[in-house]
Amino acid sequence: MTPTPHPTQTATPTETPTAPPLQCVGDCDGGGAVTVDEIIVVVNIALGDAPASSCPHGVNPVEPVTVVEIQLAIINALDGCPPH
Repeated sequence: MTPTPHPTQTATPTETPTAPPLQCVGDCDGGGAVTVDEIIVVVNIALGDAPASSCPHGVNPVEPVTVVEIQLAIINALDGCPPH
C-alpha cells in the first residue's frame, strides 16, 4: 500500500491595515500646524516612549515613525502644513 501524502496547508496572505494619508505629518491634533510640543510627541513615538495614538492626526498608526517623518514634522513646523 502506498501512503497517501498529507494535504499541505497554504498560508493565505493577510492584508496589512492601511491608514488614510496624513494631511500634515506631525500635526497631532489636526489643527493645521505643527508645534514644538507635537514634534516632541512624534520623537517619543519613534523612541517607543509614547503610543502612536498620542498623535492620531500626525503619524501613521500602523507603521513605525521614521527619521524621515520626524524631518517632515520639523519642515511642517517651519514652513507650515501643505494646503489640503
